[in-house]
Amino acid sequence: MSSRSESKIREGLQYLAAAEKCIKTSLFKWSADWEGAASDYSKAAKSYEQAALMLKELNCIDEAVDLLKQASSMLSEHGSPASAAQALNRAAKICEATKAETAIDLYLRACELHKIEEKSNEAVECVGKAARLQLKLKKYTNVLGTMQQQCELYQSMEKFPSVFRAIIAMVIVYLKLGDKVAADNCFRSATEYPGFDTSEEGALIENLLDSITEGDSETFQKCIRNPIILHNDNEIAKLARDLRPPTVVLPDSNASSTGNALEPDDNNDDDVGDALN
Repeated sequence: MSSRSESKIREGLQYLAAAEKCIKTSLFKWSADWEGAASDYSKAAKSYEQAALMLKELNCIDEAVDLLKQASSMLSEHGSPASAAQALNRAAKICEATKAETAIDLYLRACELHKIEEKSNEAVECVGKAARLQLKLKKYTNVLGTMQQQCELYQSMEKFPSVFRAIIAMVIVYLKLGDKVAADNCFRSATEYPGFDTSEEGALIENLLDSITEGDSETFQKCIRNPIILHNDNEIAKLARDLRPPTVVLPDSNASSTGNALEPDDNNDDDVGDALN
C-alpha cells in the first residue's frame, strides 16, 4: 500500500470520526446533526474511493474492492443509493478479470441500488454485465434469473425490442441446458409482450423450436445463423453455435425420432440434472 493511499484512508477515518461526533447527543446537545453526519460520511466515502483507485494502480485488487464496498455502504446507509451503486460498479469492474463471481455479486447489488432510485437504464446496464460474466463462467442456471431481471427492467422502460432479444438469449440457454420444455414455456410466456407475436424475434424463436420438434436440421441451422442471434451477444452467439442440430431417424429405429440440439454440456459447471425425461 502506498503512502498516498494510506493518507486517503486516514483522511476517510477522520471524516468517519467527525460523522460519528455529529450523530452523538449529550447534555448540551439534544439532537443529532444528521445533515452534518451525512456530509462527513459522503466525504469519507470519497476518500475511500480515491484510495481504492490508487490501490488499483498498484494491483492491490482485493484492498481496492474492499474500500469501494465500504464506501458504498456508507453512501447507501446515509441516503445516496445512486452513488453507492456507482462505487459497487467500480469495484466490480476492478475485479472482473480476477474474481468474476465477486464482480457478478457486486453488479447485481449495484442493480438493486439503482432500482431504488428508479434509474432503470443504469440498473439494466449492471444486470447485463452480470449476465455476461455468468455466461462466461457457464453459470447457465443462474443467468436465467439474471436475464429475467433484464426482461422486467426493459419492460418497465417499454423497450420491447430489447425484451425480445433477452427472450432469445433465455431460449438459447434453456436449449443449452437440454430443457426444450422450459424453452417452449419461455416462448409461450413471451407472447404476452406487446408486439412479440408479429416480431422477427418471435418468428425466429418459433421456427427454431419447431425445427427441433420436427427434426429439421436445415431450418435449425438457418435459425442459428440468423443475424438476430449472431448479433445478440457474443456469449449467446457462441452458445447457439454449439447447439447440436436435430436429426431424423428411420421410423423402425429403436432410437428417438429427433436428435439432439438439447443435450446438456458436460463441461458446464451447473448441476442441470436430467433435463429431458
